[in-house]
This record gives sequence, C-alpha cells and structure tokens, in this order.
Amino acid sequence: MQAIADPTLTIHTVAGHPGQRRVRVDYDVVLDPTDPIIGTTIVERIVVRAVDEHDAATQPPTTPIVDAERTFVAASGIQHRTFEQILHRVDLDVVQDWWSADQGGEPKPIAEWLDHLTAEIDLHAADKLMSRATTPVVTGSWGALGHD
Repeated sequence: MQAIADPTLTIHTVAGHPGQRRVRVDYDVVLDPTDPIIGTTIVERIVVRAVDEHDAATQPPTTPIVDAERTFVAASGIQHRTFEQILHRVDLDVVQDWWSADQGGEPKPIAEWLDHLTAEIDLHAADKLMSRATTPVVTGSWGALGHD
C-alpha cells in the first residue's frame, strides 16, 4: 500500500438544522496495480479530535469527538474516500467554555476549547497498520457559542 493522499477535514452547517454540523473527512487511497493488498478488506478508522494550539488558558479535552470504523475493499489506482457524521453543534463544545464577566456582570466567553480540529486516518489490513495520515488543522467556532 502506498499512502493516503490529500487528507482534508471540513465542518459544514446542515441546511434547515441550525443546531447541527456535518463533520467530513476526504482522502484518496493510492495503490499501484501490482500491490498485493488489492482485493483485501481494509479497516478504516477515522478519529476527529481537538488540537491544542496553545492559544487559550485551558487545554482541549483528549476524548475524540468522532471515533468511527468501517471497511472497504482495496482497489487498484486512486480510491476516493469520504466519511461524514452529523453532530449537534454542542458536541463541538464538549466541555464548558471558560468564561469571565464584563463590568456589568454579564458572562463573556474567553476561550472555546474545540476551535482547532484535526482528523487521524488509519488503514489496517489483517490487524496490521498499512497507512496513517493526519489532516491539516481546521480552525473555527462551531459550538453553541460559535459563529461558524
């Protein structure tokens, strides 16, 4: 197996559902026509988690936001893979945000914990890791306090 190519993570709104977000991971599996893995069942594991960019007074939680497995059969050439999962936007604020109060006593957000996300992609065959990749970090504000 050569490699996972062009891994990307995107977060989208869901039309008609303002409280939901679609987490999407795209990548290509590139296999040479002579690769012996062709025809083998591959276990794909996608893990989306927060990344600590050291830009807040608190660290993000280590618990994954998404941890999913599914299978596909390896084929010759380029196989485009897409994984999507719909989450409630509060799932992207897994832990209570850190707050302060303004001069009038009103709460104001200081930091959102899950504003930097990445996806890890692992491909296994016969319980052996065949390929691993991580998407670039995506930054945004998708939780209940976010403005997308």
